[in-house]
Amino acid sequence: MIVRDEEQFLERCLASVHDAVDEIIVVDTGSKDRTIEIARNFGALVQEREWRNDFGWARNEAIQLAKHRWILQLDADEELLEESKAALRQIKNARAHLTGLWVRCINHADQYLGGEGTISHTVPRIFPNSERIRYFGAIHEFPSLDGATTTLACLSSPVKIVHHGYTSNMMRDRSKYERNLAIIEASVEKEPDDDFNWYNLGMTTYIAGDYARAVDAMERMWSISSKRGARPFVPNGLTVLADALTDHLNDPEKALGYAREAVRLSPRYANAHFSAGRALETLKRYEEAREMFFAAIEDGKHVDKQFVVDEDVPRWKAHNMIGGTYTAQGDDVQALQWFDMGLKNSPKVQPLRINRASSLERLGRIDEAADTLRALCEDLGDEQSVLHYVNFLLRHRQAEAVRAIDKYHAVCSTEAAVAQLVAAAAICQRLNRGDGESYLVKAAQLSPGSAEILGPLEQIYSKRGNNAAIAALRAAEASIEPKSATDFSRRSQIAASQGDFPRALSLAQAGLEKAPADAMLRYSAALACANLGRKDDALANLDGIVELPADLQLHVLLMRASLLESFGRVDEAEAALRAALPIGGKRVAVELGGFYMRAGRFADAQRVAEEALA
Repeated sequence: MIVRDEEQFLERCLASVHDAVDEIIVVDTGSKDRTIEIARNFGALVQEREWRNDFGWARNEAIQLAKHRWILQLDADEELLEESKAALRQIKNARAHLTGLWVRCINHADQYLGGEGTISHTVPRIFPNSERIRYFGAIHEFPSLDGATTTLACLSSPVKIVHHGYTSNMMRDRSKYERNLAIIEASVEKEPDDDFNWYNLGMTTYIAGDYARAVDAMERMWSISSKRGARPFVPNGLTVLADALTDHLNDPEKALGYAREAVRLSPRYANAHFSAGRALETLKRYEEAREMFFAAIEDGKHVDKQFVVDEDVPRWKAHNMIGGTYTAQGDDVQALQWFDMGLKNSPKVQPLRINRASSLERLGRIDEAADTLRALCEDLGDEQSVLHYVNFLLRHRQAEAVRAIDKYHAVCSTEAAVAQLVAAAAICQRLNRGDGESYLVKAAQLSPGSAEILGPLEQIYSKRGNNAAIAALRAAEASIEPKSATDFSRRSQIAASQGDFPRALSLAQAGLEKAPADAMLRYSAALACANLGRKDDALANLDGIVELPADLQLHVLLMRASLLESFGRVDEAEAALRAALPIGGKRVAVELGGFYMRAGRFADAQRVAEEALA
């Protein structure tokens, strides 16, 4: 083993293997925690080495200390499965020459709640103790014979290990992207014609979210390997390349070509068929996509033969995608059958349950949809489950939605919890179950100064005539920096209502810097400018409104008409008033009649008055 600051994992690892091996050798590269103490508690020979940014060198420092016939290499966040110990004991008594053994590494991830999250791959972890066998590569290193740039020849074995380092918490806590990237970049620069270096660069940048760079690296990998002959990692590299193009770079047609190459190289590879299906689904070629997903399910019989494979693909992901294609074609009956088939294999997985509930809802099976989402919340209790359940209830059972919000809002992010509490307040008012003040107060505690909360709360206090509460609310709001466009807009309107038009304009302009297309902020700026005598600026702000919300239409048209008339643009002013007439009725008729009177068009004024009174 090579280790550094692994106290979180090391004891579990060594406990899993100590009674199946003859010696434990640990090279520590600078631990500051209890790692060395834990290793020695298991009787390990511990050697300390200064880190050189080279994993292959560090592993070679460890294996040269080994005294026995076979070497098993583990990382600290791995463990040997109990059922593999018997096979390991048999192997250590077998004759060793220059052939290693493949071990199946099962990686547990938690990308999808309620699922197994199993990605497995083969690794050469058991090999003879020979001076001719040493690790090659500074990172993602592998044992090789006589310094070869390819992996030592290996045979299959029944030995399996589990890797715990791919859960979301571990990925955050053990983020070593910059270190790994530096090592990989150095390897690429040193050996630019090695397709494995480009594969490693592609995988690292893909995981980090640098998809353009990942695509470039994987295409370089393919350019090299397609000429020399594909190595075992290449089909996986092609599927990652295809996924990056489909999901992130909007090029599913190109992605399909690479996925088909992966299928050609590895005809029983679930990931390859799945990536091809996803590209076809994005292209809306649903029948062809389903053929690929069917093949991915069949590939589940061959996962142990793959270099690296997502075992959830044949277990439930392909079923989910087949259901999705039927949903896209409006066939929720067929979609539901596939979601249910996937759930037979993974009964708790979240995406299938959410999709199942959506199909049931569209089919009008509301009670079953509600039961599905309620069970999802009770089982998982995460934000996504809660949001789907609460939004469903808001559409169909508002009284139940309030109870669900009471029960679950605390598990959600601040933004989601606030939205739910504001919705609960509105439902209380709609159903005549109080004014919802308690929900708005809770929301205000979570997000102080938010206009989405304070506006409705102020309306409640205004109806009660509680001016002291309104004043306190505004004072508290003024002490907090506005964040959203709605915050700035509300502050601007308050300033305008108090006659402080310079401050109203300043707040509106500050908001427009963050949200230049916000219609309410444009209107607030126009109103402030008009009251400051800056009519040109007022009209420019009105003209800058791209999408005019329904609740602003009347106000904007009336202000625009007034400004246009003041500039002598009477035809445009009249057009604005006439556009406002169907919206504002008698109020606009009065404005239009006054306009005609000022223009000396008395007959038109009389006609408008008669129409309004009719």
